[in-house]
Amino acid sequence: MSTDSTELIPQSNAELRRFVRTITNYERADVSNSELDTHIKLAKLRIKNETNSTDFFTDDGLAQAVLFTTAILVKSAVENYSVSGYIVGGQEIDVSDVSAPDSAQFQTWSTLISDGLESSAQTVRGAEGLTNTASYINGDSDYYS
Repeated sequence: MSTDSTELIPQSNAELRRFVRTITNYERADVSNSELDTHIKLAKLRIKNETNSTDFFTDDGLAQAVLFTTAILVKSAVENYSVSGYIVGGQEIDVSDVSAPDSAQFQTWSTLISDGLESSAQTVRGAEGLTNTASYINGDSDYYS
């Protein structure tokens, strides 16, 4: 049975909320709708600043980028404390050197954000190289002769 890929892309804020809750496993007790909406707004702002577009639900790439940017923001907000280790079945597991950038989940989501931006129909703004048009600085004249 194949799944239409558009079923996996949020088409509204309500779907975006539901998808974020699904992939982060956070219920309303963990993140209120108000908090989630704030993270969604921040994610949209970040993507808008990157692409100069607000086509979050009409461009699948931007929808994907907003989804996973929101997930990272939510996960970071909920788990904003330092954990040095866990005890599982009598065994202590030291995780003091694990940080968000080292998290496989964060790395995967970051990759999905990049993939979404790259597949977007929108042009991603980037820093353009500086070009000097003065021929005497470029060495194209007899100024240095």
